[in-house]
Amino acid sequence: MIKPVKDQADSPNVYQDGYQQALNDFGISDLLERLSNFSDSGFNAQELNLKEEELDSITALLIEELTASLKGSLIADYLSAIRHGDDNGISELLLVDRPLSQATTLPTKFCPPRFWCGEHLRWKSWGALVETDFGVVIGRFYCPAPHRRMEWGWKYLILLDKDSPSSVIVAADTAWEEDLEPWEKEETQ
Repeated sequence: MIKPVKDQADSPNVYQDGYQQALNDFGISDLLERLSNFSDSGFNAQELNLKEEELDSITALLIEELTASLKGSLIADYLSAIRHGDDNGISELLLVDRPLSQATTLPTKFCPPRFWCGEHLRWKSWGALVETDFGVVIGRFYCPAPHRRMEWGWKYLILLDKDSPSSVIVAADTAWEEDLEPWEKEETQ
């Protein structure tokens, strides 16, 4: 993982120190730290025990997503806030604004789905301690995937099995194809 800069005397490698200083200066170290401790209703970094490579990859993907979604009006708003010393105005600006045109352009080729209605699937596990949901495919649709820079992909509607962990609060859920894997339902006698 990328580490915060220490005192220059701590390390003889001036290049590495400069690299680390640049990461600090541009807020990358703060982003890594925030991601490694992030927690809300949709994600808890501590429970998932993120590996350093995963954290670095998530950071790179977030930077790519921001870069891909920039608009001139957003940049102009930030510049205006900076020039007028309006720190409150900066915090109110929308960081990512993906144009709708990217989401509505149909692809020229549709890749075939990997799973079919009636197949038993489960969510891939992110760690040994995390119990994943499982169920049966009751539908699927092809749509733009924000996590793949709006490249189209299959998303599945899964009717959760009565023994699936989340079945007590929800009957069905959706998942992207790459997040699912086959699951062999155990027959009860």
